[in-house]
Amino acid sequence: MTVNAGALSAGQKQNQSKDKPITEDYMNDIKMQAITLTKRDRNYSNLKGLDSSLKHSLRLEQNEYDEFEYNPNPPHPNIAIVDGVEQVLTRELAEQLLANFNDQLQTKMVETEASDEIATEKEKLRKLRSKLNKFINATEETEVKEYVVSVMEGEKPLVVEDYAALLNHHKISRVSQRIDLLENYTTKKKEIEQTAPSRAVSRTVNRIKEMILVIPEPNKVAISKEKTDLLQRSLHQFYQKHFPDNKILFSFSHLDESTNHVHAFLDLQNTKTGKYDFSAQEFDFAVPEFNT
Repeated sequence: MTVNAGALSAGQKQNQSKDKPITEDYMNDIKMQAITLTKRDRNYSNLKGLDSSLKHSLRLEQNEYDEFEYNPNPPHPNIAIVDGVEQVLTRELAEQLLANFNDQLQTKMVETEASDEIATEKEKLRKLRSKLNKFINATEETEVKEYVVSVMEGEKPLVVEDYAALLNHHKISRVSQRIDLLENYTTKKKEIEQTAPSRAVSRTVNRIKEMILVIPEPNKVAISKEKTDLLQRSLHQFYQKHFPDNKILFSFSHLDESTNHVHAFLDLQNTKTGKYDFSAQEFDFAVPEFNT
């Protein structure tokens, strides 16, 4: 999303956000202190829940459930970073960002959201896939697992005679039902691929992720732009490194509350594939980390 500089107030300062890596030299320049961080994520499939949170981040509206205290004399104005450009978050800018974002997201949803008919067929496919995954997880035979997965992923066609022989060889029960399930899945998948636009997205698919990175109050770290800048760099560098095909639309530093914290909003549509596959990307990232 691009902000038109001409629409900003005259006193609004724009600085190119410094994508400065957190190096050893940089850390040596500041006072070292061990601190804890808290990160919270919220996923949104539509504007209903997102609108309230976004208005809070933009300082346009306070949700009645918000539990925090405003600082009437913050050490620095709140900050917005849009397309790498750092700006003071004024009400004029906030209203412009909200209007642009709502227009773009609404347009994208209209253009990509699946029709009721397509959504129904995709739900049928999801249920078939769920049953197959349950069978895969319950089966100890690696050869059977690999065959089913390869057919589901389209790496090989389903040959009923071969699948039946494989199931019988490993003494898998209910052979006819196993065959029918995999056959129904491949048939339904092919039907959807042929009749539904590749862009069709389920209404329940998460489109935007909000990340909130906080230095909790027990750390006794005074609120400052230096600290929120550190949080911003950490968040941006992490997602640019590990999820380069998902764009951070904008992020905000709030210096008028009781803790150093930032909000960032991530587009969950993969810019390379066009798919909403962020959950799969997160899983692929987490598994090696978990196993180390």
